[in-house]
Amino acid sequence: MTERPFDPGLQLERTTLAWRRTLLALAAASLAAVKVLLPIGTTGAFAVGGAGVGAALLIGAAVIRRHRRAHRALTGGDHRLPDARPLALSAVLTLTLGLTALLFVLATT
Repeated sequence: MTERPFDPGLQLERTTLAWRRTLLALAAASLAAVKVLLPIGTTGAFAVGGAGVGAALLIGAAVIRRHRRAHRALTGGDHRLPDARPLALSAVLTLTLGLTALLFVLATT
């Protein structure tokens, strides 16, 4: 039995690819933040970079798991989709990162 896509538009696959691009951008921005913050302080720079890359890895694992569960639900007949915890986690992390950047800007001016 071969698993075929649930829908001809491949919305689930496109959403997963969009998440992967977003997480790649988060990891790249975190590494760029290390380079920008390195002259200010080594510990803080690596903490920010490590937190960003770690968050990207954690959310990436959750997105992959969610994709697999949603694919199984859509192709198996049980149309209960998984929850949106990765979405909520990324929103909280984005808010935290934004507030941290704002505090950094206010502290250095």
